[in-house]
Amino acid sequence: MKKLVLLVFIFQIVSLSCFAGKKVVFTAEKSDQTDIMIFDTEKMKPEPLVESPFNEKHPVVSPSGDSLVFVSDNVGGFTLYKVPFPESNATWTEIAAAAGDYTYPTWSPDGSRIAAVYAPDMEMPVSSMAIVILDPLKRVQEKVYEAPFSEEFTSLISRTQWISSDSIIFTLTEYSDYFNAPRILTSTIYRLNTSDRSIHRIEGGADGFDENGDSRGFKASLSYFHDGKIFFAAVYGHTERKPFIISVDGTKRTPINEIVSEDFFGPVIPVENKFLIGLQNEAGSMTIGLFDPEKKNPEKLEFEGNARDMNLVP
Repeated sequence: MKKLVLLVFIFQIVSLSCFAGKKVVFTAEKSDQTDIMIFDTEKMKPEPLVESPFNEKHPVVSPSGDSLVFVSDNVGGFTLYKVPFPESNATWTEIAAAAGDYTYPTWSPDGSRIAAVYAPDMEMPVSSMAIVILDPLKRVQEKVYEAPFSEEFTSLISRTQWISSDSIIFTLTEYSDYFNAPRILTSTIYRLNTSDRSIHRIEGGADGFDENGDSRGFKASLSYFHDGKIFFAAVYGHTERKPFIISVDGTKRTPINEIVSEDFFGPVIPVENKFLIGLQNEAGSMTIGLFDPEKKNPEKLEFEGNARDMNLVP
């Protein structure tokens, strides 16, 4: 493994002093390239945060609010980088512990460790996905969960999020014929106990309908932990999606009836008495909206491109 490398790509970080609402970082896609941007929920006007000639995505700010972690494909596969937040003119510091492909990083509550989805084969990452816990200072990592292997389906791990000192939630999605005509078979939210490596189903699985046309279940996706609860999108069939809240132990589930939008896709993040929601139009374009239950339509982010992978800044 190479020694710590400080990259020469300089990125822009906007001053946050003018922000009045909640700050949100997200992946911004434009002209087939992704960068990292930030916006204030009071203005819904994004500003560039991390830019380069390569692709950056999955930004998340540390619990202390002074560091940003993201992944970039500037060296081939997506690797992990850390930068001061929100210091301007900073350089990227690589913190990856191994060669391979990293996605969906998440900070431990005390900010000392990072969990992420990791695949050692950057050419075929879906063939060997796992969740690893990494020490960003020592640059060593430990595998704590590995996606199941089957010749009948392909398993993908996503949406890792640390929710307590010994618990991480994630989504496991199973696809049939992934490389030719992919179809989602199941999508389930799990909780991983990092101490004994056990996993516990929270919600989701497969959807379907009985002989009367009533739903027999749903796929669960795009989870987001906030204020002790898990917010997620329930997927019925190919297109119908509904927002829900569920307890961490999976015993108490409640629909979020306040959110009414034909373009709702997920995730859902509560912001005071409103909700940040992922939206998808008929053309498949993704954006972020701020939904006020007292109004009919969400206020959309002022960005001409795809916006996704949003995370609140602590």
